[in-house]
Amino acid sequence: MLRYHFRLLWVYLVYRFRPNRSAVTRYSAKVRYRDCDINGHMNNAVYLFYLDEARFDHFFRSGLFHRLREVKARPVVGRVDISYRRELRPRQRFTIESFTESIEGKLVYVRHNFYVGATLHASANAGQLILQNGKVIDPSFLTDMIHHPQLTPAALSK
Repeated sequence: MLRYHFRLLWVYLVYRFRPNRSAVTRYSAKVRYRDCDINGHMNNAVYLFYLDEARFDHFFRSGLFHRLREVKARPVVGRVDISYRRELRPRQRFTIESFTESIEGKLVYVRHNFYVGATLHASANAGQLILQNGKVIDPSFLTDMIHHPQLTPAALSK
C-alpha cells in the first residue's frame, strides 16, 4: 500500500513540475517483473493499479481536478469495465491514453486505452462518482469537459 501512495505522489509531483493541459492525456510505464503472473504476462489486477495512476494523472492534466476542487468534491471509482486484447510482457513499455468520455446518470466515464506503439492491448472504461461532503452529487457541471473518442490521436492514426 505504501508503494501505491508513493507512486501517486510521484504522478502529482511530475504534474506540478511539468503541467500540460490536455483533454487526452498519456501516461507511460513499463511492465515490471513483479507485475507479471505465472503465465509471464501482466496480471489482470495490476492493470487496475496502472489505471489508478493514469486516472490520477488525467484528472490533473485535463483540469478535472481543479474543477472538482472549486466545488470541494472528489472522484471515487464506482465501476470499471476492462477488455484485454493482447498481453503485456515483462519490460515492455506501454502508454495509457485517457479521456473523459461521457456522463451517464451519476457516473463520469473515463476511457483508458493501453497501447504499445499504435497497437491497442487493453481498453477500460472507469465510471467515477463525484462526492461532496460524503454524498454523491450530479456531475452535469463537468459536461463541457467531455471529449469524444473518435478525436483521439491514436484513433486518427488507424
